[in-house]
Amino acid sequence: MNVINMEVETEPAKVYLMSIWHTKVDAKKYEKESFAKVKAMYEPFLTMPIVVRPCKVDDTAFKQVTTAAA
Repeated sequence: MNVINMEVETEPAKVYLMSIWHTKVDAKKYEKESFAKVKAMYEPFLTMPIVVRPCKVDDTAFKQVTTAAA
């Protein structure tokens, strides 16, 4: 599974999980096929429900750095 786990230093009881996808199609496929498995793994440890927030990643700076390095 492609999940990044981030612990919040100032709030040790809080954890963020992030999955990054190239396309919306990939994200939808993950949601349909894998999200339930990830949720089931973490749910026993949750004190609040999972909140899903789709976001767009601005990769402009990364592209500029890789282009300059090439």
